[in-house]
Amino acid sequence: MAKKKLLIGLSVLVVLLAIAVVVLAVTYRGYVGESFVSDGENWSAEVNGGEMTLDLPSNPSTGFSWVVTERNKVFATDFNQFIADTGEEVLAGAGGSTQFHIVALKEGTGTMTMQYKQDWEGGQVDGTYELTLTVSRHHSKYLQIDTVKFSKVE
Repeated sequence: MAKKKLLIGLSVLVVLLAIAVVVLAVTYRGYVGESFVSDGENWSAEVNGGEMTLDLPSNPSTGFSWVVTERNKVFATDFNQFIADTGEEVLAGAGGSTQFHIVALKEGTGTMTMQYKQDWEGGQVDGTYELTLTVSRHHSKYLQIDTVKFSKVE
């Protein structure tokens, strides 16, 4: 009789554990990073968790391009691409934007310096800018970009 009660008790425990596992599996979707858009004069950033895209105005036909001059250890840009303005007609020499893909590397605050310049010896520099991000850690392992600041260095 004692064996039968022990067996029933263990069976009930196994069933309850199985139900708990199923409930957790169905309801837990993992960490979903916060998304937001930050706009400034002539720039915009779209943040999705620990990644973001930064759009800066540019026109490569003038010889000017965006160049990263100082990096940091909190975030990095892994690629950038020029995107032409869309309209009814795409014109040669028309402007657009350079889109940078940026990834958070660790928590903290970091600043990256960029110049919009003609990237050859003696080329003009149109401006020096700083991108500052604050990154935090969520659920021990997920990085979240919390604040974005892009400003011209005077």
